[in-house]
Amino acid sequence: MRSLHCPFRVLSTLILLALPTGVMAHGPSTTDGPTHDFQWAPHRAEHGQIGVNFGLSQLLLGGFNVAVEGRWDRWVFEYSHGVHLDYNLLGEGPLTDDEKRLSLDVDSPWTTGAGIGFVVLDELYIGAEFKAHRYVVQRPGGERAEYTTASIGPVIGWRYFIWRGLHANVYLRYWPNVWSSLDADTHTFADGETHAAKDLQFFANVSVGWAFDLGE
Repeated sequence: MRSLHCPFRVLSTLILLALPTGVMAHGPSTTDGPTHDFQWAPHRAEHGQIGVNFGLSQLLLGGFNVAVEGRWDRWVFEYSHGVHLDYNLLGEGPLTDDEKRLSLDVDSPWTTGAGIGFVVLDELYIGAEFKAHRYVVQRPGGERAEYTTASIGPVIGWRYFIWRGLHANVYLRYWPNVWSSLDADTHTFADGETHAAKDLQFFANVSVGWAFDLGE
């Protein structure tokens, strides 16, 4: 048994030595750049941190999104609000088959909500988000429907520091509908055609922002 224990002890020792320890050399308090120093240990905002992020993916839809993020130790708290998203601006890519078939113009005047997460390694966190979305859909003849949906789902996010507090964020989200203001989650047009409440489900997005340390 001793012959088996020895290799395992050596391997475990090497793994522990390979794992970075101590305080990360990146973030708002640093003066060098690029400032991100990847390590397996989860980043901790020991004295608190506030960040303001601006969505890039929303710009592709002709809209705007801003998020305020607070961090304490390994906890992440976020509130975000977006406006004027045009799902037809990128062609038919963001539309469902039924939305394409009906030639619908799909807009989201606003989307808002909050989330909570926990950092698991480096700047990578996992969490859950609650969002409310307002939609206006219109057919070529001018007939339209307006409704609101609510989503609850998981998120995986990672932050990369570029210079001091300047950073980029990448997210993978799943926002399934858990409620809509439509009866049976469906709107019926005058000619009998139906439109199911828009359900975002899986999508990825990117933002850039600036973070501020609250203390030392």
